[in-house]
Amino acid sequence: MHARKMCAALQWATAADAPILIRNEANVGHGARSVSRSVELSADVLAFMASATGLRPEDPDATDGE
Repeated sequence: MHARKMCAALQWATAADAPILIRNEANVGHGARSVSRSVELSADVLAFMASATGLRPEDPDATDGE
Protein backbone atom coordinates (compact mmCIF):
# COMPACT_ATOMS: atom_id res chain seq x y z
CA MET A 1 0.00 0.00 0.00
CA HIS A 2 2.85 2.42 0.75
CA ALA A 3 4.20 2.21 -2.80
CA ARG A 4 0.80 3.17 -4.21
CA LYS A 5 0.59 6.14 -1.85
CA MET A 6 4.08 7.25 -2.89
CA CYS A 7 3.17 6.92 -6.56
CA ALA A 8 -0.01 8.96 -6.02
CA ALA A 9 1.95 11.65 -4.16
CA LEU A 10 4.49 11.86 -6.99
CA GLN A 11 1.71 12.05 -9.59
CA TRP A 12 0.10 14.91 -7.68
CA ALA A 13 3.36 16.79 -7.11
CA THR A 14 4.93 16.55 -10.56
CA ALA A 15 4.76 19.23 -13.21
CA ALA A 16 6.31 16.98 -15.86
CA ASP A 17 4.37 15.57 -18.79
CA ALA A 18 5.87 12.10 -18.32
CA PRO A 19 3.76 9.65 -16.34
CA ILE A 20 4.72 8.38 -12.90
CA LEU A 21 4.61 4.59 -13.05
CA ILE A 22 4.61 1.83 -10.46
CA ARG A 23 5.45 -1.82 -11.03
CA ASN A 24 3.19 -4.23 -9.17
CA GLU A 25 4.12 -7.89 -8.84
CA ALA A 26 1.62 -10.38 -7.45
CA ASN A 27 2.53 -13.16 -5.02
CA VAL A 28 5.94 -11.82 -4.01
CA GLY A 29 7.43 -11.08 -0.63
CA HIS A 30 10.64 -9.91 0.91
CA GLY A 31 12.38 -13.28 0.58
CA ALA A 32 14.71 -14.56 -2.11
CA ARG A 33 13.31 -15.19 -5.57
CA SER A 34 14.21 -17.90 -8.05
CA VAL A 35 16.97 -17.32 -10.58
CA SER A 36 14.50 -17.55 -13.47
CA ARG A 37 12.28 -14.90 -11.85
CA SER A 38 15.31 -12.66 -11.30
CA VAL A 39 16.24 -13.01 -14.97
CA GLU A 40 12.67 -12.17 -16.06
CA LEU A 41 12.62 -9.11 -13.79
CA SER A 42 15.98 -7.88 -15.08
CA ALA A 43 14.84 -8.31 -18.68
CA ASP A 44 11.64 -6.36 -17.96
CA VAL A 45 13.55 -3.53 -16.27
CA LEU A 46 16.14 -3.29 -19.05
CA ALA A 47 13.45 -3.33 -21.76
CA PHE A 48 11.52 -0.57 -19.96
CA MET A 49 14.65 1.55 -19.52
CA ALA A 50 15.59 1.11 -23.18
CA SER A 51 12.10 2.12 -24.27
CA ALA A 52 11.92 5.08 -21.88
CA THR A 53 15.28 6.45 -23.02
CA GLY A 54 14.83 5.80 -26.73
CA LEU A 55 17.61 3.21 -26.89
CA ARG A 56 17.48 1.14 -30.07
CA PRO A 57 19.46 -2.04 -30.73
CA GLU A 58 22.18 -2.01 -33.34
CA ASP A 59 21.31 -3.45 -36.73
CA PRO A 60 23.42 -6.63 -37.00
CA ASP A 61 23.38 -6.34 -40.80
CA ALA A 62 24.74 -2.79 -40.83
CA THR A 63 28.33 -2.35 -41.94
CA ASP A 64 30.77 -0.31 -39.90
CA GLY A 65 32.36 1.48 -42.83
CA GLU A 66 34.57 -1.33 -44.08
